[in-house]
Amino acid sequence: MVFKDFGDADSYREIGRTAAEHVLSGGTYFSYESQTIAIRPLGSVVYTSLPYSISNDPVVQSGIFFLMNLFFYFLAIFALVNILKTINNQTEEVFNFFLSTTIISLFYFSHLPVLAMDIQPLSLTLWAIYFLIKIIDDLSKNMKLSYINLFIFMNLISIAGLLKQSWFVYGFGIIAIVGLFQLSKIQIFQILKDKYFWLIVILGSWGFWLQCYFVYIHFGDFWLIKKDGLDAYSAAWVYPNLALFAYTEPTMNAYLLHSEENTSQIVWFLQKLYLALFEFDFMLYKGYTPHFDTTFYTPVKSIVAILCGLGMVLLTLSWGILQKSNKSIRFFSILAIFLTIYSVYMGHVEIRVYMLPKILIMIVGFVLFKKLTNSFLNNSYVKSVVYFLILILFIYSINSFVNKNNNFIAVEKKISYYQNQFMYFEEQKKFAQDKNIELPFLNFEKLNLINNHKLTRSELIILQDKIYKFQSMIDSNQILIDNHKKNGDRNEK
Repeated sequence: MVFKDFGDADSYREIGRTAAEHVLSGGTYFSYESQTIAIRPLGSVVYTSLPYSISNDPVVQSGIFFLMNLFFYFLAIFALVNILKTINNQTEEVFNFFLSTTIISLFYFSHLPVLAMDIQPLSLTLWAIYFLIKIIDDLSKNMKLSYINLFIFMNLISIAGLLKQSWFVYGFGIIAIVGLFQLSKIQIFQILKDKYFWLIVILGSWGFWLQCYFVYIHFGDFWLIKKDGLDAYSAAWVYPNLALFAYTEPTMNAYLLHSEENTSQIVWFLQKLYLALFEFDFMLYKGYTPHFDTTFYTPVKSIVAILCGLGMVLLTLSWGILQKSNKSIRFFSILAIFLTIYSVYMGHVEIRVYMLPKILIMIVGFVLFKKLTNSFLNNSYVKSVVYFLILILFIYSINSFVNKNNNFIAVEKKISYYQNQFMYFEEQKKFAQDKNIELPFLNFEKLNLINNHKLTRSELIILQDKIYKFQSMIDSNQILIDNHKKNGDRNEK
């Protein structure tokens, strides 16, 4: 049950343990004091404290966290099964379940052993979307049933937002998209003048008001987070930074991938968009980092691959928007665009943030792909599922191709840099011998730099480590040499 993680996982683990101890000693969650809750919502405090409230055994606590994550994993699968059944008018329950399990597993499996707050609100939001589809279908038939579904939708978004505040924004965005693109002006006017609608919205938004009150009583700011709570992270969101990656081998660390120097703002935004939609890894906290350098290099081959990938997604979503006969697909397409653009614009890329738009894009892609293959190939539903999964593997192979090109250039640059530095090292060595200076950092043999672009990822990391040590040695030598020169100048004077 021990899984390597750090960062957010450690933060959630700490607030859960401390909150449980506080409550068990007679306090309340509202009186729980911690600077961490400046950005962590009340729901996450309650959720992460549950295992620590049940047991003091670390193994039991890890097991409870795993089972809680597993519950939300299955919750998401059944939500997607119902969504596919509703929008696709299909009765093949087995294959709906197979496709839903495959899509959800792609994004959820890496989260199951980790304490984080991403899959829980996502699962709840998928169910909220399902009830929203029912609202759209029932609005002209049964207003009372629509309001019941709206109340369920609002409560699900409230709970999701209490687990992670960004889901409040997504929830309000979902409502806005339905109002702007799914309803007629007459329907909007009728709803807005109905007092029951406003009553449901206000009562259903209880999670929003509760979180604002939670922050207010601790920090005096009536908002979802403390006003300056994210200042420490804001530098990571601006140009030229692109994405955050965490790795556990050979040591636990994280880094920000950034664009090359003099990259235009448009290219930078497209790079972020590509990473948001195509960067993929089966582990939330990876073993070895997928990049050999923190710079994102884009040679011509990679640019072509990136544009092809983004073009396929854009064509899929554009086609989905044009589907007037299927309102749900049009809604998913617009929602996927909103969630992706908003998240890319607001901050750096983290793969886990883009699970929902990717799932929506896959739903749209599958429905349209099935429609296309049925028209030209007369395929069965089963074959459509198989062909679609093959297409997903092809799309994500683009990411592997781009990373390979990126690492190839990074290795070549590192080799060139190392060779230049080695010449400088030889000059240091000669100076030390001429001046009879003892430098403790001269036992360094030249690395074998032939065919390093064929090295494995772990070998690349070892090479990176050697280059860092070599640079450190050169810097230390230079300090000693500079001190010797200064002392020599003084003696001459």
